[in-house]
Amino acid sequence: MNVQRFLTQSIQLERRTAQDAWAGNTFAAPVLISARWATADRVTRGRDGGEIVSDAHFSTLAPVSEGDRVTDESGRAREVIRVRTNRDSRGFFSHYVAYLA
Repeated sequence: MNVQRFLTQSIQLERRTAQDAWAGNTFAAPVLISARWATADRVTRGRDGGEIVSDAHFSTLAPVSEGDRVTDESGRAREVIRVRTNRDSRGFFSHYVAYLA
């Protein structure tokens, strides 16, 4: 199944280019990516194993990393806190799912 046909929305993505606890994160210029937005509460685990509650996520074919930033429909900047890679029934890459804080 071709996932691309379901990715009918656009999301503004800013990739994190540098992480600095003192000065704050640095982000690249925003780009529009095709995605499918969903709002649903979900508990996921962070890198440290702790539980994180996400109230929204999106699916996309564009590479996304933890720490990147997206802007939702209301104009709120949100951080990507977890990224999952989905695979199709044959085990090949299907799409990314990014959970947001």
